[in-house]
Amino acid sequence: MSYIQNGREGFIIKEIKFLEDAMELLDQLCREMIAYDKGDPRRIHHFLKVHAFAEQIGREEGIPEKQLFVLEAAAYVHDIGIHRGEMEFGRNDGKIQEELGPGEARPILERLGFETEDIDRICWLVAHHHSYGSIDGPDAQILAEADMLVNQYESGRSDKENRALYNRLYKTEAGKRIFRELYFESYEGIHA
Repeated sequence: MSYIQNGREGFIIKEIKFLEDAMELLDQLCREMIAYDKGDPRRIHHFLKVHAFAEQIGREEGIPEKQLFVLEAAAYVHDIGIHRGEMEFGRNDGKIQEELGPGEARPILERLGFETEDIDRICWLVAHHHSYGSIDGPDAQILAEADMLVNQYESGRSDKENRALYNRLYKTEAGKRIFRELYFESYEGIHA
């Protein structure tokens, strides 16, 4: 590794190892979630799109790699409570997702070898991803924005509803930019 300079070899090697391990864990989690939602392409497409937007916004916003890792994992599992909610309670709204999701996600994350601290944060994000008043950090904000970007497309909300959501929910510059590019030909009436 001749590209390592300035006596930082140990730090850089450790950082590279973390990134390799994180990518492998995220790949395993993605495969696990596809199997979990087997036969439900709508849900699989949804979490894959939320993950893609969360990763993109997180990178553009420059959040630390460890926080990005947790965010990406949360994006994969954020709606994991839906099937259980539908089976046991006949509903899949945000409240039921937040109630049931952490209990569904935790055993999978533990089995895959995620660290307890990361599991706790991922489960907190799942338990609050529709509670916009509970946003307590960049990872929670980005997950909410990424999920809403996809939900808005999937629900076919009106232009008026989109504008209201934009002004109320979106805080990151990357999330705002992506939102505008997706949903508005004209930026009139939107606070940039």
